[in-house]
Order: sequence, then C-alpha cells, then structure tokens
Amino acid sequence: MYDLEELRNKILNKIKSKFDIKQLDMNFKEEFYYPKSIHLLKFNIEQYQIKNLGNLAILKGKGLGIMKMLTVVFTPSITKDIPLVIIDFIKMANKRTVFIEFYTNHIIQKESINGLENRLEKLNIKYEYIENYIESINWYTTLRNKYSILKKSTKKYDKILYEMVLENLEEYLSYVQNIKIESNEKNTKLETFINDLIYKGNPSTSVLEKALGKEETIKLFKEIIFNYK
Repeated sequence: MYDLEELRNKILNKIKSKFDIKQLDMNFKEEFYYPKSIHLLKFNIEQYQIKNLGNLAILKGKGLGIMKMLTVVFTPSITKDIPLVIIDFIKMANKRTVFIEFYTNHIIQKESINGLENRLEKLNIKYEYIENYIESINWYTTLRNKYSILKKSTKKYDKILYEMVLENLEEYLSYVQNIKIESNEKNTKLETFINDLIYKGNPSTSVLEKALGKEETIKLFKEIIFNYK
C-alpha cells in the first residue's frame, strides 16, 4: 500500500502545488546497476528545475527482492540563501530507515531560518517516539541542522513515516515560497559545501562509485544531484 513510487509522486505533487517545475533532459544514463556485472541493484535518476528554488534530483533504487530506496535532493541555486535538503527513505524487508537532512551552515542571513527551525522543532517533538537512527560521525554529520530527522523503524509505521516526510517537506517548501532573500552574487559557502559533498564524499559515494566508477559518479553529482548552476 505504501510504495515509494507513491511517496515520490506525492513529493512531486506537493512541489507542483507551490512552484513551477520542469523535468530536464539529462546528459546522463537514466538507469544503471550495482555492481555492473551482476546487477543486484537497479537505479533510476530524474532531474528537475524548480523555479525560485533550484535543482531537484530523485534517485530510486531496488534489488535483492527486499530492498527499495528513494533519495530526493533539493539543491538551491547558487544565489539563493536557503537550506539544502536531502531526504532518504530505505526499505529493507521489514526494516525502515528515514533521513530528512537540512543543511544550513551556508546561509548568510541566519535569522531568516528562525521561523523554519521553530516549525521543524515541533515536528521533531511530534515524532520523537520513533527510534532515532544512530550513525557514525563523518565530516558532514556535524554540519546538519539540529532539527534534521534520522529515524529507524518497521513496516507497520510506513503511514506515519510517509506523513513525517511530507510534513517536513511542506515546511521547507512553504518557507522557500515565502522567502525573498536573494543576491546577484554566488553564495561561496554553499558552493564550497556542495564541492565537499562531491569530492570529499557523502553516504551514497561508495555505492555509486561501484556502480558507475569514480569519474561518472563525480559527473552524476555535479550535473544531476548537486547541480547549483
């Protein structure tokens, strides 16, 4: 009943209700496999341009008969002073892992996100009964906004987990829709952070490199997933 394709559609419909959105033709293969030789996992990638926000990338994966994943990345245009957001939803048999990551260190006018943080804090409290996912420390983990959500759960909570994702997304999109802060200059802190995600590595780097190789993975990150041009 609660399929990740349904969640993907709900995410897109929520975006379309607030912004003009256009799917882009990619100079990249839409489908690839991990590992290349055995094809245990299949990946599909989509890219969109969201007016007054930036780049949207959707990566879907499935395989082994028990695993499905959905990754959604909102990368702000380089002149936007708004959060970069990464949503991950992974199903592995009966287990569920959900990350809703807000990155805000690059924001110049920090007071502009106070209202968003207040609403995200309320959502943190609303879903605090769901067990937190404890991960290893990496260079990017300390840069997440403190109101990011990392949860682990089971299949019986699918409805609640879907609602959690969509409620956090609603707050983010409403914030972006109403924010008026923009510059004619590059946000160099955002540019540095994105380049670090590309070249220092992020949670998906190792799997994608095994599926695509290092050069193609960097191309995927630069042109599709974290495109901020």
